[in-house]
Amino acid sequence: YFMDSYMLSIEGLDPLQKGNSSLSVRLIEEHAPNYARRMLQGEHLRAGFSLEDVVAMVVLLEQLVPEKVRESLTDVISPLVVMPQHGLDRATVLHLLEEGLLSMLLHDASALFAMVQMNRSLASVYIEEWDDIKNLAKGHLAAFEHFTRHSPLEVDGPNMCSTKSRPPLASGFSFDDAVTVATSLTKSFGEYIQGDCSAVKAKLMDLDSEGTGRVKLSRFYQAALAGEWRFSESKDYLKELGALDESSSWRGPQVIIANYLQAANNCAVTTSHFSLCCRNECEAHMASLEASLGTPTAEPELLLELVANLTMQEPEDMQRISGLRGQLMNIAEAHHGKVPLHGRLFAQWLHYAFPFDCPFPHLKGTTSDISPLSFGLKSIATEVDMYSQMAVVDDHVVPNVTSSENVSIEDVFTLWHHEEELLSEHVHLEAPWEWHRRSPISVVLVLLV
Repeated sequence: YFMDSYMLSIEGLDPLQKGNSSLSVRLIEEHAPNYARRMLQGEHLRAGFSLEDVVAMVVLLEQLVPEKVRESLTDVISPLVVMPQHGLDRATVLHLLEEGLLSMLLHDASALFAMVQMNRSLASVYIEEWDDIKNLAKGHLAAFEHFTRHSPLEVDGPNMCSTKSRPPLASGFSFDDAVTVATSLTKSFGEYIQGDCSAVKAKLMDLDSEGTGRVKLSRFYQAALAGEWRFSESKDYLKELGALDESSSWRGPQVIIANYLQAANNCAVTTSHFSLCCRNECEAHMASLEASLGTPTAEPELLLELVANLTMQEPEDMQRISGLRGQLMNIAEAHHGKVPLHGRLFAQWLHYAFPFDCPFPHLKGTTSDISPLSFGLKSIATEVDMYSQMAVVDDHVVPNVTSSENVSIEDVFTLWHHEEELLSEHVHLEAPWEWHRRSPISVVLVLLV
């Protein structure tokens, strides 16, 4: 909900996160500890959550995000000046909004934030689009002024949170007004960064000549050396993020486009409570399937038909979906003839069906969402590292693959893991090309401990 509405990733509510005894949502634990103990631990977690429980949690989080913004603004301004509750002029409110944005954007770099506070001109040096971001803040303040002028007793415009009554002829702004604008700015900032996410995705797709949703690491670094500064993550950091595919002996390491876009390195804002990251475009496909089916499981043939309708119906799309039929049947066979929509194996299948939109779901515990600053200096590849990777010569004969038409099923599925991850079961399945090696197919079902 929060990713779809605001591109906000709430810490502790990652879609792939699993747990049997507790669910840790720091924002709730700090501001509503009694609710956290009652709802996020013990019996509720073991028995599952009702729709009403989920709605209540969403409503609570909707209220807690503005509270966190208020705390952040207070923390930012308290060392600077004691602010009056009323009578703030427009320039002061804009200054507060800019300070709040800098605090979020430089959350992991406290020393740098302190430098920028002392010398504001440094902001445009360390934040490439700082001037555009400042204009975004001005736009939100202007929108607030417009709505309060026309509806002085309630602010409830696009992305504007309701506030206390505001006198029609009020002079200046209150601190609560600044919090309201900052909250709307935080919630809509994701849409602003999505343009950058789309641009990065387009550049990566241009580097993928085979249509597999992967870019050879050598080409990735070649682009970086040619001036594309974004593509500078080190091999070790990409691997830690789950954005590196090293399963092909003759292709060598490859950057997984969808995983790269969803990784922490592309989050514009990272705080201890939430992050603003690129939208997971696979959610749109899942939402369409869920709406069409209305059930948590489905027969494979029906899924194939629905997924085919979600594509552009291009020949390469239909060829790719058709080539995935066998594996979907194999998943269904392990689940009594139906495919669970919310398991790791179907998410893995969707990754191959929509390689540019759906991230590859790595096994739990094998990757992390650590930020570049937390990973340290080794998160960035040096020029020596880049040239070394480009100079690697594979001893194997590299097939002449220039388009998706020349990519075989076996080539594509080199990263496939045959393990399911549901809330209560673990399944081992075989890839399509392994079927001839064993008959009948062995399916091992083990309860997760």
